[in-house]
Amino acid sequence: MKQFTLELRKILLYDALYLSLLVFIIIYLIFYNLLNEVESIYSLDETNFDLIIKNYKIDGDKLSLEFDNLLGIYYFSSKNEKESFINSYSLGDEISVKGSLAIPQNNTIFNSFNYKKYLNKKNIEYTLSIKEFKKIKNNKNILLKVKNRIYRIINSIRYNEYLYAFILGDSSKIDTNIYNNYKTNGITHLFALSGLHVSLFSNIILSLLKRMKFGEKTSFIITSIFLIFFLFIASFTPSILRATIFFILSSINNIYYLFIKPKNILYLTFIIL
Repeated sequence: MKQFTLELRKILLYDALYLSLLVFIIIYLIFYNLLNEVESIYSLDETNFDLIIKNYKIDGDKLSLEFDNLLGIYYFSSKNEKESFINSYSLGDEISVKGSLAIPQNNTIFNSFNYKKYLNKKNIEYTLSIKEFKKIKNNKNILLKVKNRIYRIINSIRYNEYLYAFILGDSSKIDTNIYNNYKTNGITHLFALSGLHVSLFSNIILSLLKRMKFGEKTSFIITSIFLIFFLFIASFTPSILRATIFFILSSINNIYYLFIKPKNILYLTFIIL
C-alpha cells in the first residue's frame, strides 16, 4: 500500500497529466456542445401536464417554475395569490398544469444573448405559459424538505433581502435603488455568492474546530460536509461549486502531502466542473 501511495504521488506530480486531461475535456466539450440536442418529451399541441417543481423564482408578480425540459411562466393576479403560493407550494411538489407551449426565440442580433441556447444548456426545450395550476402531491424527498424548511424560515423573517442574497444567492429581493447604488460604488460582488463566501465560511469553521481540538482530517471532513450542504441550499451556484471543489482538492493535497501545484489543482477543478 505504501509503495502504491508513493507511485501515485509521483504520477500526480507530472504537469503533462493535467494538461492532457484538460485538452481532452475541452475537445470533448466542444463536440458535446455541437452535437448534443435536447430530446423532446412533449408536443406543441399539449395543454395538460403533471410536473414536479425543480426550482422556482418570484420576481414581482411573475412566477418562474422550472420542470424537466420546461420553464413555466405564471403571473399572479393578486398579492394574496402570491402569498398562498409561497406558503403552500414547495420544491419537489407535483402539480397539475394547464397552459400552452412555445419554442424559445433565438437572438435577433448577431453575437447577442441567445435565450434559446441558454435554456437548451439547461435541458429546457419549451417555455410553458401557465393559465392555471394545482397541487397533486407533496414533496417526500428528505433533503428537499430541509431546503424548503430553510426557504420558509428565511421568508418568515421581516427584513430578509440580504439573507436571500447571502444564503440563497438571490439578490433580486434587494431594493432596486439600493442595488443601483451598490453598482455605482462597484461593490455588487459582495452580494453575489462566490468563492469569497466559501473561503469565509471554511476559515470560520476550521478555526472553531481547531479551538475545539479536532484533528486536521476530522476538521476537513466536517467543513467539507458543511460546504456541500451549503452548495445544495444555494442550488449549486457555479461560483460556489467551483470554490467548494477547489477547497476539497486543496485540503486533500495538504493532508496527504501530495505536493500538487496550485495551478494543477485549478486544472482539476475545471475538469471536474
